[in-house]
Amino acid sequence: MREIQLGGGFATLEVIPLDLGIKALTIWQPWASLLVDGPKKYETRSWATSYRGPIAIHAAKRVPSLTKKIIPPLVLEHIMRHLGGRLLEELPTGSIIGTADLVACHPIDDVFLSSLCEGEERLGDYTIGRYAWEFKNMRALEEPILARGGQRIWNWRPQGGHHGVGNVEPGGSKGQRDR
Repeated sequence: MREIQLGGGFATLEVIPLDLGIKALTIWQPWASLLVDGPKKYETRSWATSYRGPIAIHAAKRVPSLTKKIIPPLVLEHIMRHLGGRLLEELPTGSIIGTADLVACHPIDDVFLSSLCEGEERLGDYTIGRYAWEFKNMRALEEPILARGGQRIWNWRPQGGHHGVGNVEPGGSKGQRDR
């Protein structure tokens, strides 16, 4: 079985069998980098998932500078503090940038909101009725790996070694239930 070694950045190395691939989630920048780098613990979505386990974090191809238009100035200032001096335009896009373990999916209600750490509420859409996906063991890759993204949770299989472009596996995106 051929394998690809990912990681080595801030934590332990991870080995993923090429034949199996890994589940992946596409997230717009700067939220993808904030999740992989650690200040962001939750990704908020309008839908729940039953999937738990390792997941690759894919930074969407959307240009981060366009994101500035939808972020309120005080939230943007909070985000910039967590990016360690990097500009939005310098963040990688269209790439797998790290891995994490998806450990829980919480319905957002008043009880959940009261449990959020200071500042976390600025890093997502915590409207009651949405879902907060909880991540642990975030690991940044030393170098982003170019990959096409997908909607919902999708299957990513690296091609051509460490820097190959990954493909979205059939059945891993639209119209499929998250496993």
